Amino acid sequence: MKNLALLVVACFVLWSCESDEETLPEGVLPQEQMVGIIVDLHIAEAKLNEVKGAIEDRMLIFNAYANEIYEQHDTDSLQYKNSHDYYMQRLAIMKGIYQQVSDSLKVLRDSAAQTRQKPIIKKPDNQAKAKS
Repeated sequence: MKNLALLVVACFVLWSCESDEETLPEGVLPQEQMVGIIVDLHIAEAKLNEVKGAIEDRMLIFNAYANEIYEQHDTDSLQYKNSHDYYMQRLAIMKGIYQQVSDSLKVLRDSAAQTRQKPIIKKPDNQAKAKS
């Protein structure tokens, strides 16, 4: 009897430690895919901040960008919204998603800043001039 009780306790401990990750319900996008979509949506939104015009026109442009982004990520607005709602009910997970989004956007920003600092046309060095 003691062996059976010990076995039950051991199974329970192993089962509870099995995985911290929750199995996603059908139709919920994985966290990595959510990160990619949110990064792209933020970039689209930033581009639109540079566009002048009526808010309604900018919203139409954003919606076109968003639909293209969803298509690139093999999803649609409904699945994205449902996934967003799912993760918003699990704020610790959503916080992690947005930390990855923030990190990704910083890398992109820094990369763009470095690209802008590099000269487009290289000046010939003195050795090249001397050979001419």
